[in-house]
Amino acid sequence: MQENKTVKIKTLDIDMASIISKNSAENLKAFLRRIDLPFEETWGKDLLALTLKEAILEHTEYVLYIHSMESLLFLTELWDFDEMEISRADWALIGQLQLLGFLDYNMNKDPNQEGYVYLSKEAKDAFYFYLKSKRARQEMERYELWERLIRGMMTYYGIISFNRLYLYLCKCLKSPVDDREFHKFLAARVSLWSFGSLVLEKNSGIEYYENFEVTDPEKILDVCESHKEMDYWKLDLDDALYVADNNGFGQWKGIPELADIFMDQLNIEYYQTVVILKSCILLIQNGDSSEKVLENIMKWCLDASSYREEIYKTVKMLYLSVPVYELKGWSRKEQKDHFINNKNLFTVLKGGKPKKK
Repeated sequence: MQENKTVKIKTLDIDMASIISKNSAENLKAFLRRIDLPFEETWGKDLLALTLKEAILEHTEYVLYIHSMESLLFLTELWDFDEMEISRADWALIGQLQLLGFLDYNMNKDPNQEGYVYLSKEAKDAFYFYLKSKRARQEMERYELWERLIRGMMTYYGIISFNRLYLYLCKCLKSPVDDREFHKFLAARVSLWSFGSLVLEKNSGIEYYENFEVTDPEKILDVCESHKEMDYWKLDLDDALYVADNNGFGQWKGIPELADIFMDQLNIEYYQTVVILKSCILLIQNGDSSEKVLENIMKWCLDASSYREEIYKTVKMLYLSVPVYELKGWSRKEQKDHFINNKNLFTVLKGGKPKKK
């Protein structure tokens, strides 16, 4: 498929349920569980699709937390045009919008042939004015902020209990949030499915939210539990949003220095440099040593051995400044400064009245 492709857009009298039923029965059941809709295990996909359709038609607000603001605004664009230039990213949005029966599509593999997007008239009639309303736009923005916060916070924490994550979200927003609404949002938000997931710890019954970049969640939880004296790193709104908007990169020492070595001295292109830096950050966040990070760089970059000492110096900077999952989002330098160097800040004075001579 070429980078951009012209598609013809047609509004047809297509039943939303018939589009939804193109998903497998198991996928539909999984999605109904995510949004807390009851169903029978014996139901076929036609009945499951009809249940989903009726639910979103009755509760139009569901679509606002299920789909991202980007997806819904793209849908409103499709409704207003007969033809559009579609990028690869747009095709991903089209695939997501098919889930709730908003549209169907035909993507021709031949780059010289046009593709087609078939809009459901039923969906357009039900949602067109609603999604263009001021109230819906405000709700889209609210959920968009939630998603950005989750991405930023979970870059620091890796895995954390739902209750604690909910508490920290409210603190970042400086306003209360309905916990059931937030839980539904985490479970159903399509754009977060590739980022993280709610998981249940069987022995304790505690529900956690896990970032998929965590390599060993059980180990991380065990280590976090051993640090009882240490609370989770308190993120403010701006820091969380900065990390979210920069694909998991914070303003951490070592990043610009390593990037300069890769691009200026090793002549590695920008995109590959970003991938290598992200890989180094994930190794550190998951608890690997600075030596292991260095050895991986030596494998990834064939000419890196000539700059081994310089690279290791910058890796150590990165190692100390990046938030670590096992340290509850604290960096190693922050942990050392706060918990180790300040261990003897207070001195116990001997009490009692002075003895009379």
